[in-house]
Amino acid sequence: MEITFESEKDKKDYEHYMTVRGQGTYNMVYSALTLITGNKKIKANDFNGLIRYDKRLRDQIYIYLATAEEYLKNRCNMQLEYYGNKEIKNFTSSVENQIKPSNSYGYNLFKYTAYSFNDLIEIIKTYDIRLNIESEGEKDILLKSVKQLRNEVMHHRFLLLNPLKMKSVVEVQEHLEKVKQNILSLSKILPKKWTMGFLKSVRNANYEKDKKERISKYLYIEV
Repeated sequence: MEITFESEKDKKDYEHYMTVRGQGTYNMVYSALTLITGNKKIKANDFNGLIRYDKRLRDQIYIYLATAEEYLKNRCNMQLEYYGNKEIKNFTSSVENQIKPSNSYGYNLFKYTAYSFNDLIEIIKTYDIRLNIESEGEKDILLKSVKQLRNEVMHHRFLLLNPLKMKSVVEVQEHLEKVKQNILSLSKILPKKWTMGFLKSVRNANYEKDKKERISKYLYIEV
């Protein structure tokens, strides 16, 4: 890799991020930037910027994914009740028979809930849980998209790049568009009062507090 350092700070940041991000991530970021810029020499500031931006973006998404999961569980509790007496660790056919629609808050369901996000989605689909979205018809598509975003973020994968989708500039851009659509899906699943704050945090992730210049100049999400 040909990285040019304009300051000692650039070099220290480059070495610092390597400790956690690793050589695999560094190779991927370098390959993407050379592909996008058409230049084999990459400025450390641009390189470090993309590393930092991806982490900041994932940190913001993580916060709102947690909000979305709590919200979806609450929607289930508002429309269902559990008539068993064992902790629900997996949503199976036996558990399904003990969960029924209810007109009152499902406190028993709340009390015994210990299932995964995947199980939560299955419950929403199985019982056709109503969500506050513009079109209930797109619910399955949104949930699938949010699940994919959650898997990427929760498993601490580099979000903006996919090492298997970097044969051309078009592939890199298509991956970015997919990430953007997943982020927009999360914004639609969130309670309305959280939507604007989430989208603002996604936009702000690519800027320092007192600067107008982007941290990552070549690869970023616009929402």
